Amino acid sequence: MSIAYFIGGLLPMIPYFAIADVFNAFYTSIGVTIAILLVFGYVKAAATGCTKLDSCVSALHTLGVGAFAAAVSYAVVRAVNRIAPSYCVLTDG
Repeated sequence: MSIAYFIGGLLPMIPYFAIADVFNAFYTSIGVTIAILLVFGYVKAAATGCTKLDSCVSALHTLGVGAFAAAVSYAVVRAVNRIAPSYCVLTDG
């Protein structure tokens, strides 16, 4: 299980290692994440004996849950930054 979580978390990070431009890497990472969620949702349902239609619905449901989790994570970080903004202090050596 831990290996599956590691691989699932590593795949969306690969664009950051492979693409020099951060914005392109970010959008590529989003695309990779969407694809992974859709494939996982479909395979999970198909492996349990669901029909193709139900497997497609499961894929969309998994994508929705992932998008909701990402939105909540983003909102929490924004809220924490409003309460206690972090400042980067650079020092000379």
